Amino acid sequence: MKGGRILLQLLVLVAVLVLAWGLANPRQRSVALEALGVTQIPDGAMQWQLEVDYGPLARWLASVSATATPAAPPTVTATTTTLSESPVTEDSAPGPTSALGALVGQAYLHGLLPAGEGCGKTRSRALTDVEVPVIYHWKDAQGRTHFSDQRANADARFVGEQYAQAQRRFRIEVTFEGMARNGALEDQLRKAAVRAYDALAGLIEPELQRQINLQVRLYATRAAYEAQHRQRFPDMNAQAFFSAADNSIYLVNEGDTAQLLAVASHEATHAILAGITGPLPVWLNEGLAQAAERGFTLPAQIPLDLSEADVRRVLEASAQTFYGAQAPANYQAAAKLVLYLRADPRGREFLASTLNQLARAPCQPLDVMQALEARVGSPAYLALLL
Repeated sequence: MKGGRILLQLLVLVAVLVLAWGLANPRQRSVALEALGVTQIPDGAMQWQLEVDYGPLARWLASVSATATPAAPPTVTATTTTLSESPVTEDSAPGPTSALGALVGQAYLHGLLPAGEGCGKTRSRALTDVEVPVIYHWKDAQGRTHFSDQRANADARFVGEQYAQAQRRFRIEVTFEGMARNGALEDQLRKAAVRAYDALAGLIEPELQRQINLQVRLYATRAAYEAQHRQRFPDMNAQAFFSAADNSIYLVNEGDTAQLLAVASHEATHAILAGITGPLPVWLNEGLAQAAERGFTLPAQIPLDLSEADVRRVLEASAQTFYGAQAPANYQAAAKLVLYLRADPRGREFLASTLNQLARAPCQPLDVMQALEARVGSPAYLALLL
């Protein structure tokens, strides 16, 4: 009887070890083996991955979260977003009441969540999906040449194809809420989004780029914006946000045009990444958006030095911890890290490789930390540079 219990305990222990090994990523396995003093292990065992279907668990967590008692929401004053089409993680960092949001945010970040429910790209189009303008070329009785949007006579020729764009990166519709339409400001908002796309395009292979269908909703007052914000995300405090559910960014016009355009660039970056790559690790998502907001220059308020602890905290942060009490410092550190990587050849290679892999297969379980260390260096090395 006693021997049977011991055998059962051994079987349970083996099962737990196999499960832990199968769910761990290569970097986590290396750390564990190093701690145990193991230096040799077959490549096949090192690369083996346990396939787990998270769908039933995700659905159960979603049903539980609907009746869970809300915890006190974190205060985040900077713009926040995650990039999933799931209704519980669509626009902002997963709140404490979103069990599925926490699962997606944390498990994906650590390379455990395969492609499946609650993950994917937002709706987009091919770059070549453009309209042909209606333009006719014709001559009047005096032989003078005219162009018009209607066929003026039987000799008028349709020449719209000659003036059609070969590609189009954005379809942007600006809605002014509580204020008159401002054509000049609308044009500036469009240009801010295009500049953000131009900066990202250098990292993403041309055949993987997509046309983004973006709604810009600009509110005249903070109160009007907050009414919409509280209705959508009562657990988060954000000065502006991107909604993957309707491909919209929500902004407030408070009189500072330069600041408004900077925030628009930040949120447009989230929209672009949502349509091209799908979800990203939170530090990379926010780091790219912050860099775009600052015109990919290093702001004076970002600390000149980052410690190894700073680098590790940001790289390993889940969505909830990133947007928690240290959110301002996390945003700054993520921006500085992305700015450095984009300026360094090895860093650009890492950024491009990561974005292009996810563009081809969104939500795949990438070990971003391992890739960063392999191409650029360890957090300790990065801290020396930053």
